[in-house]
Amino acid sequence: MAKREREDEVAGYLHAVSPIKISKSNNSYFVGKLQTDTNVFKKMVCFDQSKHSSFHEATAAKTPIKICNVRKVQSREDSAKVDVLVNAKSQMHVVRSLTFQHHADDNVDDENKSLADILHIPEKNKFEVMPTAQECMCFKHCNYTIQNMGEIGYLLSKTENKIGSPERPLSDLGLISYRSYWKDVLLGYLHKYQGKEICIKDVSQETAINANDIVSTLQALGMLKYWKGKHLVLKRQDLIEDFLEKKAKRPTDNRAIDSNCLKWIPHNKRTAPQQA
Repeated sequence: MAKREREDEVAGYLHAVSPIKISKSNNSYFVGKLQTDTNVFKKMVCFDQSKHSSFHEATAAKTPIKICNVRKVQSREDSAKVDVLVNAKSQMHVVRSLTFQHHADDNVDDENKSLADILHIPEKNKFEVMPTAQECMCFKHCNYTIQNMGEIGYLLSKTENKIGSPERPLSDLGLISYRSYWKDVLLGYLHKYQGKEICIKDVSQETAINANDIVSTLQALGMLKYWKGKHLVLKRQDLIEDFLEKKAKRPTDNRAIDSNCLKWIPHNKRTAPQQA
């Protein structure tokens, strides 16, 4: 039996946050690694799935963090090591800096690879598409939603032929709003996609959405899985049909961004005014 230690706090960088899993006793949890020094990595297990999104954001942004009210227990895999247990009482805080730099762990298991780890796989390794059976606060002055504002930002990125991503760290409301936009774009994209393999970088180029944001959204939707040595994008027809149904029910006066109405020239395409 693992030996328990007192409640404590840990500081470092999060790595390899897994999708949410279900234990044999039907409890939700997810795992990851916590870098507590230059070359020191501790296994982390979190039993509060509401923290999954914020932990993923901190991982993708390589944000230095501190987690309070954690439990440190002797590792079952290696008695010389300590695992970190996070629960509903634990609190994560962003810190200004640490005494060490973010450093990738070369020993991440394939099954627990995070979005950043997945994206480091060579581009030739595509994600296989696997079919399976299985709006928000408004800006009162203009009646546009936060999601509309995000859509405008990505439209500008597309016009500049650049990949866009919101500034980090995101607030809870910001994450919900942007992920709502990413979800709609990705479900619409997969609905039209007919191929058997898909490359995340190609999707990123076509949608102007950062690859990290694409993978984190697919993971949040339960559409990304590692199975039999392959990374699979699950084309969940239930989510796609639900998206199409909601889209069809949107009111006809629903404000949408019309790209044809954009009158803007990117800075790198502007010609310098001629001097007299």
